[in-house]
Amino acid sequence: MTRRSLGIAALLAVLCCWAGLEPRTLDLWKLAPEHAYAPGEALLHGLQSPGVSYSMPVSSVGLAFFHHHLAPEARPWAAGALAALCVILLYALGCGLQSAACGLLAAFLAVRMGVFLPADGLETLLYSFMILLVAVLLCWRTRRPTPRRGLVLGLAVGASLLARSPLFLFPLCLAAWEWLSRRDEPRAERLRSLAPVLAAPVLLLLPWLWMNAAVHGRFIPLEATRADENVVAGALGIIPTIHGYGIRGAAGLSEGDDAVAWAAREAARHPLRYAGSFLRRLASALTGHPLIAFLALAALRLCRGRKETAPLAVLAAYFLAVHCPMGIEPRYFTPLWPILCVLAAGTILSRWRPDDAPPGIPGWVLWPGFALATAFSAAGLAYAAVYPARTAVADGTSTAALDRAILGSPRDPWLWSERGLRRLRAGDAGGAVKDLGQALQLDPDPRRQLNHAWALLARGGRGAGIVKLLHIEDAPMTARLHLLQAVAAALDGKGAVAAAALERAIASGVDRCGADSFPTEREKRFTERLCAGNAGLEVRIAELLEPWPPRDRARALAAFGGSPRFGAALTVRAAHAAAEAGRTREATSLLERALGARPDGTALLAIAGLYARLGRGDRALRTLRQAESAGDAALERLQMASLYLELGRQDDSRRVLRPLLEPSARLAGASWLRAASVAFHGGNAPSARRFLGRARAAAPRRRLLRLPLEPEESLAAAALLGALGDGEGARSFLNELALLKTERRPAAFWMEAASSALSLGDSGRARGFLKRASGALPPAELRRAALLHRELGEAGRSQALLEELLARSPRTPVLLLDLAESALRAGDRPLALRRLDGAAAAGIPREELRRTAALRLELGDGRAALRLYEGLLRDRPRDADLLIEKARAAGAAGQRRLALKTLDRAASLAPEPATLLRLAAAYQQMNECGRALRLLERPPADPALAARTLRDRGICRSMLGEPAAAVSDLEAALRAAPGLHSAALTLGALHEAAGREDRAERVYREALRATPAPGEDAATGMLRTRLQELSP
Repeated sequence: MTRRSLGIAALLAVLCCWAGLEPRTLDLWKLAPEHAYAPGEALLHGLQSPGVSYSMPVSSVGLAFFHHHLAPEARPWAAGALAALCVILLYALGCGLQSAACGLLAAFLAVRMGVFLPADGLETLLYSFMILLVAVLLCWRTRRPTPRRGLVLGLAVGASLLARSPLFLFPLCLAAWEWLSRRDEPRAERLRSLAPVLAAPVLLLLPWLWMNAAVHGRFIPLEATRADENVVAGALGIIPTIHGYGIRGAAGLSEGDDAVAWAAREAARHPLRYAGSFLRRLASALTGHPLIAFLALAALRLCRGRKETAPLAVLAAYFLAVHCPMGIEPRYFTPLWPILCVLAAGTILSRWRPDDAPPGIPGWVLWPGFALATAFSAAGLAYAAVYPARTAVADGTSTAALDRAILGSPRDPWLWSERGLRRLRAGDAGGAVKDLGQALQLDPDPRRQLNHAWALLARGGRGAGIVKLLHIEDAPMTARLHLLQAVAAALDGKGAVAAAALERAIASGVDRCGADSFPTEREKRFTERLCAGNAGLEVRIAELLEPWPPRDRARALAAFGGSPRFGAALTVRAAHAAAEAGRTREATSLLERALGARPDGTALLAIAGLYARLGRGDRALRTLRQAESAGDAALERLQMASLYLELGRQDDSRRVLRPLLEPSARLAGASWLRAASVAFHGGNAPSARRFLGRARAAAPRRRLLRLPLEPEESLAAAALLGALGDGEGARSFLNELALLKTERRPAAFWMEAASSALSLGDSGRARGFLKRASGALPPAELRRAALLHRELGEAGRSQALLEELLARSPRTPVLLLDLAESALRAGDRPLALRRLDGAAAAGIPREELRRTAALRLELGDGRAALRLYEGLLRDRPRDADLLIEKARAAGAAGQRRLALKTLDRAASLAPEPATLLRLAAAYQQMNECGRALRLLERPPADPALAARTLRDRGICRSMLGEPAAAVSDLEAALRAAPGLHSAALTLGALHEAAGREDRAERVYREALRATPAPGEDAATGMLRTRLQELSP
């Protein structure tokens, strides 16, 4: 080696040692929050976690491995080694741009600025390594843009995406710039050069995409929801990222709503505000080190002769452009500063040997760096690829799965801590103390000390006093300790001590809400509104009190709720806890206290909802009126409408929802779907359809199925779509639900799904759902399962379940009626009659008399049924459906004149279209087709009812000897509803009677190609039989 080479090596070694030894001065446990490890731990151990896609796999697995699978003494060395690697890559980048001196100067500047410190638990440092590798390979490829070099660069970009996602559009931007800058080259050569750069990142992401599709059932290309708060802040024109709780709610988004789609609409509505905030973020980002930024910008002029300068400038510009549309923090730009340092060093040295060609990227840096990034990517992708299969083996959300993971990795402190915290929140304080104590022994850091102290406090007895004795030096942990001490004092009834500890916690910065830097007057006002009431602190206190019984929680929360810092929030939580403990009077008193604390619109809605739960409808209504005057946001209106509906105030619910029908109303897709549900259950089907249209417009690719919904919400959506006549949409939701794992949903969920499938006429899917609800069911669910089996035509199974229920519960009239109905469906009429007589002897409740009358009628006892219907009509003389049932009973009792008179009375009431169909069918049964036809002359507006009206009118006309008119009506019915197989059966019969067997066969075949409408199973079977007879 020459003397110059030795000097360079020595200086580089000094810089590496400087950067590599700095992490030893840090407490590395402080640098990342506990919840940041969860996605990586879930991937490492195959534990089901809804947040597994919150971070990209290389970052999440690397963070978990670094903090929980490396020995504490090895962590500073690992962080230091990665920092030294970044220094070496930066040196190589300087060599590629200009010279070894440029590389050394750039490395010195970066180390001096402290950009290689592991500022957030190694994640940013790991990402800086990936970005530097991309920059090095970018310079390397620029000299000779061959497909092979393009492939290596593309793989490096893909590896960076597996750490963090900001470079997701960089290949496209690079391709666009190169396509223009190399336009003198042949098109084929440019395509061959750029294709690997574009394709390699996508190929590398495929295992991650597949994992997300398998686990979440939807397309998640990168991190899931991680950038939501930044995106919302950016769309609102806020410069910094807002820390704290509620920014999504403040913007009008509810849980599961798509933040990116909302932000795009918001930016389009306020383009000038959005553009101005973008420029201010750009200025804020560059003023972190203004001299370096200025020198880097000067490199575009002074180093323009070096072709490596332009692609580096494209990378730096892209990095700024992809972050500045959102709320920012200074740490987001940490990976950018090394690149700007290289450009700045190039500017400083631009007059030193300007004509010398740069030495190029050293191979001893390039390939080991690329190999290390490949190893990181391979590890992250391997865990992602096998994750769905590992979670499918057993229920990853259960304690058993966590137990197995602990057996496999007994020295992982996070696993012990996670199981301990789960036990603590479930009320098992004793088990939590053991697990959290083991976690503390494996990795003694202050967070684990606090968790262990929390468990000891919840257990009570000896050891609970440790909370008073514990002392922690670190400021954030000290704040959490003061908060825990405040909770302990509140539980002991020491209000003054609790208030003092709470003030100490707030003074120490616990759950600080607001922005780190760059505050303007607008941001300050927004932050004051967002942080009013100390929402983050309120949530923290509620979480700490979760292990205690509701009665104790109510007492402690009420003590905190008296503080003026919280307004009404904690008092409302105290009222919820009191209600949960069955202390209605105390809950009501607490709600009155909350109303006296001048609650905002959100708190008023919470108060009204709890009043409704407590059966205090008058107070709930009064509070809802207050909420209407306090808040007018679209999301609040939706909540008000739902509460009005719960209180039986349909008119008020419609009134509150009416402004949401305006084109200017703004909600996210999932919220529009909820609005449709509220409107439909409030009896306003047209508004429900309009809200569904808004939900489709807001959904990706205009498909409701692609909205981010929880399974329970998807089930509700299926029921809503089915009720509105969109059978195909409802079935698509049910098909998605069928892919869920059985263990993760209770039996009630699957029975609700079975009920929805039955309402759509999909008995096969309903049986599948019902099978997944089997097992040891409580009495209420056992009855529901029996009724569903009966609807499926499985009367024997239904009867067996009801007999089991009879053996396990009191002999009630309702249960005996259920048994009578099941026996009747099974064909055992004597047993059905005995059960019915037993129910009558036990005293049938008034609400079951109608069902009793229907059973008596079906058993042939028309006189008894008629007596029951006459009694029911004394209270409801204008109930058209009840009159129709009475007419049937009169007909069965041989009183035709009374039956016709009763039907005429029902017709005079101008019944709803669905009732009108039933009335026409009753006239048909009594051979009064003329009267039935008069009722069916004008089909209703509802498409499903209109098709059935046309079918019934066609049947009437065929019975009256009008075959041509009947054929016309039946064909119109089938055009409107191809699955109406009873219409096809009658139409085919008319063609056969006229000797047109070929046309009849065509009608049968076309009908069987359509999905049967609900209730058409029998007609479908008869269609198949007729088709076989026509074409054997």
